[in-house]
Amino acid sequence: MKLAIGSQLFGMDPDTRGDARISPQEVQAILAYARRAALDMVDTAPDYGRSEFVLGAEGGEALPRKIVTKTPVFHSDSIGYEDMLLLTTSFSRSLWRLRTSRIYGLVVQRGFDLMKPGAEAIYAQLKQWKAEGKVEKIGVFVRDAQELDALLSQYAFDIVQLPVNVLDQRMPDSGALRRLKLKGVEIHARSVFSDGLLLTKPEELPSRYASYRDHLEQYHGKLQDRRMQPVEAALLFIRSVPQIDYAIVEINSLAHLKEVHAAFAVRAGLDFPFRRFALNEELNLMDSM
Repeated sequence: MKLAIGSQLFGMDPDTRGDARISPQEVQAILAYARRAALDMVDTAPDYGRSEFVLGAEGGEALPRKIVTKTPVFHSDSIGYEDMLLLTTSFSRSLWRLRTSRIYGLVVQRGFDLMKPGAEAIYAQLKQWKAEGKVEKIGVFVRDAQELDALLSQYAFDIVQLPVNVLDQRMPDSGALRRLKLKGVEIHARSVFSDGLLLTKPEELPSRYASYRDHLEQYHGKLQDRRMQPVEAALLFIRSVPQIDYAIVEINSLAHLKEVHAAFAVRAGLDFPFRRFALNEELNLMDSM
């Protein structure tokens, strides 16, 4: 398993998520560190503000070899001409912003879009780009095992991105990850910190997360008993899931990347009772991607 750099915060407008925009110099430092640390994947999307543009402008030789971006979200009830125009325009713009002629992965940002009438045209276009060498692997983001099974009954993917974390262990528990590995699918874990929920002190939780406070107080209490840091524990759980190939973590500074990278390298024993803290429900988080 490897660590992948999530670049959502690289190009977001200030205060979009309560974070300041990361400066170009900081992005350069993050990517330079990633190269030295042999972190070979960066994850982005056309709707991550200026993220793709920033990566292309500031990455240079330090840009990770494996670039994964997304399709746009399709808001229509069925896939038609306008949606296909949106898809092709978005992909062309992504390549231009990233200053490259090919990328490692193109992921359908919302799996539900592939279940709409006419969606086979989206898949066919992705396959065409793969055949042309513009994309090495095509994939999809899914929210749960039911959505995944429905999609796998119609399509084949090289990459599947999905939510996995201490609070949401549905995917590993369902056997979906084992089934994917039997098919040779590359698995990317998203939401590994539950949008920061696992890292926030219970008394500092925003009001929208109030229903999780008691549960997280117990979790953090157990962490203190084991003398574990929240970042370390969250990544320790992800590393305990053998089918995961990449853990995508949204990075907001060089210091943050160094902290995450150091925690990811910790080889502590796996005797923490993670299963006890699984809520196994689709958490009402702001950042599902």
